[in-house]
Amino acid sequence: MAMEVLSRLLADYRELNTFHGIKISRGSPKITHLLFADDIFLFCHATTDDILTLKAVFDLFSDLSGQEINLSKSSIHFSRNVPSDLRRTLCTLIGIKEMSSESRYLGHKQEAFSASLQAFKSEISTYLIQFSNLYSKPRSEILTLSWVQQCLQLLPSMNRAFKKLMVDINYPMNRWQVPLVDDYLKESLKLLELLNSITSSLSHLGQARMSLSYALSLLENSPSLAMKTLEAIQPLGSNKKWEGEETKARQEVVRYSSGEEWVICQAMAIMKVVGFWICGVVASSLCGDIESCLKLRKLIEELPNSSLMSLHVSVCEEMMKKGGLFEVKEVNKGVVQLGAVTCGGSSSDEAEELRRRVEILGKLLKDVGNEVNQLFSEVLLERNNLLNSLHQKQ
Repeated sequence: MAMEVLSRLLADYRELNTFHGIKISRGSPKITHLLFADDIFLFCHATTDDILTLKAVFDLFSDLSGQEINLSKSSIHFSRNVPSDLRRTLCTLIGIKEMSSESRYLGHKQEAFSASLQAFKSEISTYLIQFSNLYSKPRSEILTLSWVQQCLQLLPSMNRAFKKLMVDINYPMNRWQVPLVDDYLKESLKLLELLNSITSSLSHLGQARMSLSYALSLLENSPSLAMKTLEAIQPLGSNKKWEGEETKARQEVVRYSSGEEWVICQAMAIMKVVGFWICGVVASSLCGDIESCLKLRKLIEELPNSSLMSLHVSVCEEMMKKGGLFEVKEVNKGVVQLGAVTCGGSSSDEAEELRRRVEILGKLLKDVGNEVNQLFSEVLLERNNLLNSLHQKQ
């Protein structure tokens, strides 16, 4: 009933031509207000006359209905052509604040966006907590190739949550604006580069494993040549591609004009931080690079997830103890043991044990390699789908 009073007052002032609405097109009628449940959307020119008229309507409404407009819960959205000094003047005249960039959608819609974003954050947090809990006690499992594979499997889980978010807010990629598309293409390209770097580390370990297999094949007929060829696996060492990326990943989130874009941008920022941490930890583990692993702490300090920080600390502690992957350390121990007994005589048991370890290493490297290749293909497919949708819009 009260909203009907306010609606009637606005209509009367419009008929008197003292309150001007807006036209959404040249031939359309002027719109002064829209009602939705307990919310009202008001449309007027950015002039002192319209604002003072609107203030007079509010005062008259309060006198007639006995109710007051809650100005503290109201806000004004200006078009981009309104100068900042005029905005401040008009806001002061009516006593209503200007709407922030992330609140361009009022009432239920902004609340829905916030709820969808919070649901996305909770889902990502749940994945990280569950993963962290898997290795909270059996810390010996950390820095195994099976653990590396499970780390990488967090990436498609996050991507599924991101797709669900796009559905929830009804903002698929084919509706994205150019700045958001550019950001996504840039970050997905960086992810492809990081996956390529991981592939290089896997390739290095694979080649070292093949050299060991070849040396073991020589052992029976040419033991002296086999021992000359038999060498422990050396880590690839620090990968310079990773340096400085922990700072880039924390760059300030760009402000976007629409509520959907703001939600997607916030979600992409989270995926960027967590995704880079995952790739960074995996690469550091494969290279035995404790220094790079320690630097990743800066990346996640601002992420409100204590489980991820706890896991990161555990990974760094285990890397300082072990120096690298468990399977690689086991193979290298076998190389040392075989070399020791070969000098003294029979070495069949040690050779067989080393073959077993090398075979396990090869199988696990293949599994992780397949995981990385699958991730690479999925990221590439998403990029291509986005680019195709842009071409279709043109």
